Amino acid sequence: MRLKTRFSLSFIVYTILVVSLSGGTYYLFEKKAAVEAQVFGQATTLEKMRSVCRDSLVASNPIAALNYVKVVKSDPAVIFASCIDSRGVIMAHSDPSAGGRAIPAGALRHRLNADGAKKYSYTDPRSRRVIEWDAPVFLGAARMGLAQVAYDEDAFKDDLRLKLRATVRQSIMVASCTFLLALFFGLTLAWSLSRPIGLLVQAARAIGEGDLDYQTPTVDRKDELGYLAHEMNRMAQQLKSIDELKNDLINQVSHDLRSPMAAIRMYAEFLLHTDPDRDKMTPRHKEMLTIITDNAMRLNVFVSNILDAAKMKAGRMQYHIEPVALGPIAQNVISLFRILAFRHNIQLASEIPEDIPAVNADSERLEQVLANLVGNALRFTRVGGRVAIGARMSERQVEVRVSDTGLGMSQDAVSKLFKRFSQADLARQRAEGIHGTGLGLFIVKQAVDAMGGRVWIESEEGKGTRVFLLLPVADGGAHVKIPEIS
Repeated sequence: MRLKTRFSLSFIVYTILVVSLSGGTYYLFEKKAAVEAQVFGQATTLEKMRSVCRDSLVASNPIAALNYVKVVKSDPAVIFASCIDSRGVIMAHSDPSAGGRAIPAGALRHRLNADGAKKYSYTDPRSRRVIEWDAPVFLGAARMGLAQVAYDEDAFKDDLRLKLRATVRQSIMVASCTFLLALFFGLTLAWSLSRPIGLLVQAARAIGEGDLDYQTPTVDRKDELGYLAHEMNRMAQQLKSIDELKNDLINQVSHDLRSPMAAIRMYAEFLLHTDPDRDKMTPRHKEMLTIITDNAMRLNVFVSNILDAAKMKAGRMQYHIEPVALGPIAQNVISLFRILAFRHNIQLASEIPEDIPAVNADSERLEQVLANLVGNALRFTRVGGRVAIGARMSERQVEVRVSDTGLGMSQDAVSKLFKRFSQADLARQRAEGIHGTGLGLFIVKQAVDAMGGRVWIESEEGKGTRVFLLLPVADGGAHVKIPEIS
């Protein structure tokens, strides 16, 4: 999972947790506040009822109490309100028919003797849950009567439920706004952090793949990421300097080796094929000269590859693009490797059709490309195998194919083969006695790209490898008759 996605998801999860906890806490506080408000309202109403009742009892005039019980009863949650004197006679009641009735002395005495307001819960004959508040009415130390207010508990719960529902709606709106703001700021923060990190990863990948000219574009930051980018750029410059010194040394050594290697090969071939006294040599001497010639040729190819790879990387390789017939190029390559293929009992063949058109390419570089591919194929093909060069038309392009029945390789190995000094499965190559520089396919890739073509590899372990070149057809699409290979 990418850092930006992980950071965003983490921020969203934390935001949801914080918003949920905050919303839950807010809901509980609102519920507690609503309940306390109900209790406070009941206590306030009861205290006011007691005050009005006291005034009416002192004045022996029930009008004030009658008016107030009507006001109290206007609350839908109130079942009744009443004012009772010390004898148990109802002076004022929200139900006019109850006025003047007497309360049983036992029940009255118990409630009059209470020290303060008392709460009673019961179910009335209409199956309503009733909360009744009773408060003794005092005049100094004398108990003058009793004030009562009874509420419908279900009405209170309904009212509480409505208030809490409104609270939930508000909480959801606030939580949604908070979440959207947090999401916006979280994504912005994630982007501001992950983007420079992504650029650093991109720079590290580019430098790791050999692009030492790559510059990380986040050096303008003044934080740790900016310092890291600056250090990566400095590291790339130092690596580039070291790489240039290494390349200069390799190029100089390779260039200096060319002349002595050419002399060694020339004199070995002279002794083997031209010297008038060659018939006097023993088979052992001829075998030694053959080994010298082969290794001198291999070293010469190695030196040439190093120099060509250096030119290609520096952009100094020159190409002369012109119509090129594939047939003669393929014949030259097959002739070059015919003896090597014969020694290892490998069938080397050309499968290029006679009517294949010419391609736009540099003839020297195209021959070098095919030579590298055929040389690789021969190295990785066991005794009795087969290597072939083929071609076919593909729309306005020619698809050239070099195939073998060799060892093959994994897709992971194939993806790395076009890099400099990259070789597939070095351990297996050493076990098979196969040697190489890792430059051949790099040169193939660079040359084919420079000639406007494309190259790719298809391979399967144990079944062989096919390398494809896609080259543009020459202007006019001239066909070239390919003579038979002798």
